Amino acid sequence: MNHFFAIIEYFATLIEACFTFLIGGYITHLPPSRSPIIKTLISCFIVFLTVTCLNSVSSISYVTILCNFILCLLLLKWCSQQSWLLCSVAISTAVLILHSLDLSINLIVAMLFDDSQSIIEGFHSTLSPGALRLIFILSCDSIQLFLILLLRPLFSCIKSFSRSGKIALLVSNIISYVTILFVLNLILSESAALHQISLVLAEFALLGIAILLLYSVYKATQFHTAQATADILESTNATIYNTQLQQSDALKKEYKRSHDYNHHLKVILSMIEEGTDVTSYISSLLGQYSAPPVLCDSGDPYVDAVINCKAMEASQKNIPLYYSFTLPEALPFLPVDVCAMLSNQIDNALNANLNITKTEARYIQISIIKKQNFYLFRVENPFNPLIAVNRANPERHGFGLEIIESIANKYEGTMNIEKNGSLFINTVMLQKFETKK
Repeated sequence: MNHFFAIIEYFATLIEACFTFLIGGYITHLPPSRSPIIKTLISCFIVFLTVTCLNSVSSISYVTILCNFILCLLLLKWCSQQSWLLCSVAISTAVLILHSLDLSINLIVAMLFDDSQSIIEGFHSTLSPGALRLIFILSCDSIQLFLILLLRPLFSCIKSFSRSGKIALLVSNIISYVTILFVLNLILSESAALHQISLVLAEFALLGIAILLLYSVYKATQFHTAQATADILESTNATIYNTQLQQSDALKKEYKRSHDYNHHLKVILSMIEEGTDVTSYISSLLGQYSAPPVLCDSGDPYVDAVINCKAMEASQKNIPLYYSFTLPEALPFLPVDVCAMLSNQIDNALNANLNITKTEARYIQISIIKKQNFYLFRVENPFNPLIAVNRANPERHGFGLEIIESIANKYEGTMNIEKNGSLFINTVMLQKFETKK
């Protein structure tokens, strides 16, 4: 039986090491490739052996905690190749979360399941091999894993913090951890007065952790907002750039067409002077030339850029694209918002059309309607309700609709999605405000 509990103890130590590097990997954005994974597994094993050796000397030791922190910091730096500051923040965050949960659950299990009347005896009972220790390990590991997965989005945003933000987070982690250890020592003392002091300090520690969590959520929100803005700018710049390339190519083709046209006229004139029949020659020329593409001229240059770019893309995919609008003036919205919103509307329609098996049933109908201070952007397309939408980046599925909705909210408008059989209609309403920037 002793061997069984010993194996459980080794397993718990290994799991804690893995959890430490799991949090560290989320914070440092450790790539899921072969080399970093192998390095991480080696690091977990090294930490496991080191902590096991130190625990054989003393189960609760500040030397063990300090050595564990330094060793994990060095190994995470080796695995991630990130800055020392980011690695320090990652390890301090991991240690704070794991150890605070460890100590809290230890005390809770001791109070709930230990028969002794003393919390001190119950605490030490959970550190000794036995059923109580097994309950503690299973409970602690389960809660830790759940919390790690729950806080994963916050962990991933820490890397985007400014240098001052990372330093503030590191200092907060250290102060919170030291406070927790100090409170634990007061709880395990024999003095009733010290127990009261420990409860007061525990309240301050919880307050500090709550403030730390709010700060992390605030920085994470800033990160996601900046990321969404960057995605909108990237989408707009790509649309304008592609349109310029297409217009440049079209202009070169027109120059070449004009140059060739002059040569052909000279040949036809020469054939007429010689009395040669030019009918077959002209017929062959007509077969070589196709009608030039009709460019959109809506009245807004940015709408034209998006429509012309997406019309070329739709043509390459054999999807007819129709539009019906004539704007009296340029749209009174930021060009970056117009390009991002309209591009995402049309991209969704293009992706939906790719799942229509009958090519003759594919189409996209775009219309922009102005009613007083309201502008309606309507994109209609067929879709197959039985097939998921094809996307080049499936992990970003739905992100386009989020961008569209955020732009609609910015101008106090709405986004409406209508599905009628195999017909999909996305309508966005924006309001014109003279003071809107």
